[in-house]
Amino acid sequence: SALALLDAAWSVGIQPTTGTYGAATGAQRRAGRWEVAVALLGRMVGDGLRPDPVNFNALISVCAAAAEWRVALDVLRGTRQHGVVPDVVTYNATISACDRASQTGQAVACVARMRADGVRPNAVSFSSVMSAMARSGDWSSVLVLFEDMLLEGIPHDSVCYSVAIGACDRASEWRSALRLFKLMPEQSLR
Repeated sequence: SALALLDAAWSVGIQPTTGTYGAATGAQRRAGRWEVAVALLGRMVGDGLRPDPVNFNALISVCAAAAEWRVALDVLRGTRQHGVVPDVVTYNATISACDRASQTGQAVACVARMRADGVRPNAVSFSSVMSAMARSGDWSSVLVLFEDMLLEGIPHDSVCYSVAIGACDRASEWRSALRLFKLMPEQSLR
């Protein structure tokens, strides 16, 4: 396991760095081992290293892959205790965890917290919230958020279109889906 490898490194005099811990944390994503990723962060702090944004982003991404939204939110809250200011990647990974767990309210609240912290949401932020809304069958809120993006000057990407069209399709709102399809810019989104 990742912890055993770090122990082996220590035993031969190799001191792991924040990068080593970040890589070990990221490796837990495919296996969905969020508990190991959390333990790695604790171990890193115990070893006297200060986690950086990449470490937190990797940990939250592991939580997102496992749909562990509560843990992701706890990690997000804990970043400042370690002197790390969450960035758009940190928030997007947390929103993704909420999306994968169908926690629409938490995803929306995370965007509000993001804005309160002075971090501007991007297309990834919006598409993750729209995805959570779509999972709950709330196609009309997906369309409202889709329109809000333009009001905020955030261009739609192919993922945003896909989520919005898919939400309309699942709700048998074919007119809305067709309208969205017609709105897609011709440059490589169709």
